[in-house]
Amino acid sequence: MQCPICSRDCQTIEPDGNYTHIDCPDCGEYKIVRRAMEVAASETIDVGIFRDYLSKKRKANQPAPMITSLKEEQGLVSNG
Repeated sequence: MQCPICSRDCQTIEPDGNYTHIDCPDCGEYKIVRRAMEVAASETIDVGIFRDYLSKKRKANQPAPMITSLKEEQGLVSNG
């Protein structure tokens, strides 16, 4: 599988019907809901901002942060 954010080859851990648990060598470990994966496939993702967001969540004791909506995650997507 490819990481929905950076498109690098990644592993999936414990896939679930509502979300996919991703382990990417560049973005790290996170969970992403199906709708956010669809948005990631059709929008331009700011990879640096995304990784910074995940880093902040991990520092707040969320080892595998859940991404529920890229639109709501402080500028993680742009329309260009």
